[in-house]
Amino acid sequence: MIRAALYGSPPSAIRRLLKKSNVIIGPDPAVVLLWTDSPDPDEIASLAGNQPLFVFVESGEHALLAANAGARDVFVGLPSSKEFQARLICQIRAENLRRKQIKSLNKKIRNNRAKLVSTRDLLNRVIDANPDPVVCTNPRGKMIVFNHAAEIALGYNSEYAQMHMHVTEVYADPADARRVLAEIRSAPNGMLVNFPVNLRIRSGDLIPVRLFATEVLDASGIPMATIGVFRDQRDELSLRQQLEKTTEQLILTERRAEAFGLSNAAAHELNQPLTALMGSIELLDIRTDLPDDVRQRHGKMYQQLERMSAIIRDLSSTIASPLPRHWL
Repeated sequence: MIRAALYGSPPSAIRRLLKKSNVIIGPDPAVVLLWTDSPDPDEIASLAGNQPLFVFVESGEHALLAANAGARDVFVGLPSSKEFQARLICQIRAENLRRKQIKSLNKKIRNNRAKLVSTRDLLNRVIDANPDPVVCTNPRGKMIVFNHAAEIALGYNSEYAQMHMHVTEVYADPADARRVLAEIRSAPNGMLVNFPVNLRIRSGDLIPVRLFATEVLDASGIPMATIGVFRDQRDELSLRQQLEKTTEQLILTERRAEAFGLSNAAAHELNQPLTALMGSIELLDIRTDLPDDVRQRHGKMYQQLERMSAIIRDLSSTIASPLPRHWL
């Protein structure tokens, strides 16, 4: 028994077809049915929601219009009860599979998002616990990271720095900000190491430091942020290895986050046409007039589509795997 919602004013022949095909009209429908002699694209689009929409039309031109408007399947004229029921069942199964895949994918996205948030929090804690001042700016020079050591060394609290300060305000010479960025971009590996510069603290005093800095790029090579670590030369603290590791962790995390978003979007987009292709092959195999060699080719096609589906699942599983221990 298939529960459906029926719209339009169908003739008695349609209602007899529903009864003969074990389709009942009631709440919580698995499919939506629409009979129309003049398809309205807006009406069809509004009905093509969470449940598969089947439209009864009177001509091929109307069928094309309904399909373009979002109908899952279109009947031109009155199908046999066997064909009608088979096509309903096929689309219901395809829809259930699609929902299951989306639910599973959304769960993996939530889990990975939580892991990325945890990783970001860990990195923030590592940066804040660093004994050297660490600042990070966006491409416009606005502060987005200002760790505890920077608060102590420069005399500004983190909240004030992120709300009001520009990167030029931390240098003794404001022009040093552009000079540092030029040095970063001209460096062979994009990493400025042990660069001598003076900082101006809130009291107006100058402190000599060695600057370690890099520019973080997204997957397209567009700058996202500039990270700078200032080693106070008055104390000669030897923390270079730890600071470089922190910077590398942030870069790898940003790249993984970008790859994760692209891979999930690709897996999601590939599943929809893949499901549609598999459903179409199942519909073709329902026909009784197909030669055996055609059915065999359909079977081979279906096997290849299943392989593609498995590849997408493997991709999603790889994305969902925890970050490697050496990244943490």
